[in-house]
Amino acid sequence: MRRRIVINTDGKEIEIPVKATLKAMQIYRTEFGSDLSKDLNTVYQALNPDPFLDAMERAKIAPGGMSPEEMQQRILDNLDYSLIQADEPIPDEETQMKTLQIVWAMASAADKGLPPFEKWSEDLDMQPIRTLVSCLLEIWREANKTTVELKN
Repeated sequence: MRRRIVINTDGKEIEIPVKATLKAMQIYRTEFGSDLSKDLNTVYQALNPDPFLDAMERAKIAPGGMSPEEMQQRILDNLDYSLIQADEPIPDEETQMKTLQIVWAMASAADKGLPPFEKWSEDLDMQPIRTLVSCLLEIWREANKTTVELKN
């Protein structure tokens, strides 16, 4: 699937064609030694934490193992209230870098003449990463919808 994303840099909007394909995954693995879909999910989770899911994981709550009241108390005891906030935190450097690497790999799949990551990224300002990641995830999910029909 080929789409275009818009990145603002130095007051200019740059349209970048991207492709969510196996080629993008291959480019990402070759260049950065990691899995694009896993890193995209990790970045999304880092930008959109679920404090209650996090509390359940830390409390090691297993389904059916306790009463609803006990479960509620253990969740509240393990809840990280810093994850519940009105202001969106500024993404850390690793999250920003992974996001740009994902954009570059997907752009490289769409444009074989794209410069290497270091050259391509040197003039980019930081974006509203949360919006960019949501857009990339939407493109990735849309590209990975199945169109195969089973027949008997």
